[in-house]
Amino acid sequence: MIRPAVKREKVSAFYLSTVTAAGLIVFLSYLPAVDMPFSLPILLLFMLFLFITEYSAIPVFKSSTTLGFPLVFAMDLFFGIGTALLVYGIVVFAVHASYQRPLRVQLFNPAQLIISYAAARAAAEQLLPMEEVFSYALAEQLVFGLVLTLVFYITNNLLVDAALWIRPQPFKAKEWSSKALVESVGFLLSYSYLCLFFILSAETDTTINFTSFFFFFFPLAAISLIGGSNTRLRKEKSRLQSLIRLKEHYYSRLSDEDWMEGSESMIRELFDFDSLQIWVTEAQEWKRKLSAGLELALTEKEAEQLSILIGEERQAVERTDKSSLKEASYVSNVYRTAVFLPIMNNSRRQGLIVVSFIRNRRVPAAELQMMDALKDQIETAVRDRMYREEADRRVLLEERNRIAREIHDGIAQSVAGAVLKLEAANKHFGQAPQTGHKLVEEVLPELRESLKEIRESIFSLRPDPLESRETADVVREEVKKANERFPELDMQFEGETCTFSLTPHEKKAVYHILREALQNAGKHSRARTVHIRLRERRAGLELTIKDDGSGFSLSEALVKSGSGRHFGISQMHEEAERAGGRLELISEKEEGTTIQLLMPAEEEDVDEGNDCGGSSGPA
Repeated sequence: MIRPAVKREKVSAFYLSTVTAAGLIVFLSYLPAVDMPFSLPILLLFMLFLFITEYSAIPVFKSSTTLGFPLVFAMDLFFGIGTALLVYGIVVFAVHASYQRPLRVQLFNPAQLIISYAAARAAAEQLLPMEEVFSYALAEQLVFGLVLTLVFYITNNLLVDAALWIRPQPFKAKEWSSKALVESVGFLLSYSYLCLFFILSAETDTTINFTSFFFFFFPLAAISLIGGSNTRLRKEKSRLQSLIRLKEHYYSRLSDEDWMEGSESMIRELFDFDSLQIWVTEAQEWKRKLSAGLELALTEKEAEQLSILIGEERQAVERTDKSSLKEASYVSNVYRTAVFLPIMNNSRRQGLIVVSFIRNRRVPAAELQMMDALKDQIETAVRDRMYREEADRRVLLEERNRIAREIHDGIAQSVAGAVLKLEAANKHFGQAPQTGHKLVEEVLPELRESLKEIRESIFSLRPDPLESRETADVVREEVKKANERFPELDMQFEGETCTFSLTPHEKKAVYHILREALQNAGKHSRARTVHIRLRERRAGLELTIKDDGSGFSLSEALVKSGSGRHFGISQMHEEAERAGGRLELISEKEEGTTIQLLMPAEEEDVDEGNDCGGSSGPA
């Protein structure tokens, strides 16, 4: 892919040089026709207005065009073609130099415009001599202006299109048709101004003075100034929108392995490039996350070495810069200019962006700023990916601890009790078989219950089923399951669909705390009734579980939790804290237990004292 691009670049360079040389020859052929202007102020006014119209392109659809042609025609008409071409060439060269474009572009553009205007004038003079244009009828003048404008725009577009087709960068048919449409609008505007010029000249005398030229061409310059400012603002707006879309793109795919894929078109709206490479370190390895444009022969090891060589600051190097050849040699002998942007994270090298160009060029300050903005976006995304991965690891660790606590509190204790009974049964089978059989019959239901709990634990390891369900539905279903596990309990549930929505993480906390509370009520409290209430309050969503069981001493329970013999209370408190909620537990021996969980909400989300629906009854 690189070799054809290199060949096309050589052909493109030859074409630009040929057109530049042809333009110089055309200009030199008209150089003897350059005379001293009859009015220097008017000529300076023309130069000023021409610079404004060429510098400030007016917006057309999603592109822009310049309106300097009517001014060139007026200069030719009153000062001669030699002076007009001289001023045209100087002004266009100055405009492209002010944009810091490559020298070959600075020379090519005035050259092709000189060729285009000379060809247009030669074609128009086949109809009317330029010097006698005011002596003819208005209709003939309009035809003359039409031929002059049409040939100028056709020749200009053919020369520019050829350069765009030949260059290494792709020039698609859709881009060509869009460009042709924009230039057609430019042609119509320029010809309309020429028509207005001929009409006003036919109705008035042809006395030439500074004031008449100023008032006639001032609207053209004003339109260009306003339109040019609009174009620049629109371009900056487009760049900002591209930055926003880039951020949204990266963050929407932050958990994907190929999270940078698909961002090439948005990056191209920020700045131009021939090749773009983005390298990021993941798990201590350098990985190429994006490769756009022409191929770049850069290995992982070279990317890592290059990042060390570059340091922490952005660098732009050219092949003509002898001190930078070492850095540029890492890119390729094909590329003549490269910009290196290290991706940093807390003074640590996390990656590298390499922007390369086939041609020698000075990268404009505006493009360098956009490259820095891209670097900042990627640095933020890389940092957030690291934080997210760390958070995922922490959540995984917490989930493992939670499962360990559930097994320790429930399954492990049940199985341990069953083992003790089976050991006792084994001892009794020899001397008292009836007692052994009785113990086995007692153990079997306990083992079945333990098996059920194991299956529930396995189910909880599957993808979270709570995300798409309402909080009230989650609570109601868990109450129903608990009622099946403990049929001797009378479980009452109050609450329906709530207007306050919880996040999946908050729903999970509600689910686990409710499950643990109902498990304790069914296994340990000797309660007859458990009342569960879910309602909205001004402060948030409130879940209350109240039983009439034996209760317990909170201080003793905390001591057991701290010694590792009982995890339930600490587990519920940790679940609530991780989800940003608040858990209150009230219990006294023989007085029952009340557990209240409050998940906070924004003030505008809920109303004071609303139950989640209002129905009550058995679950």
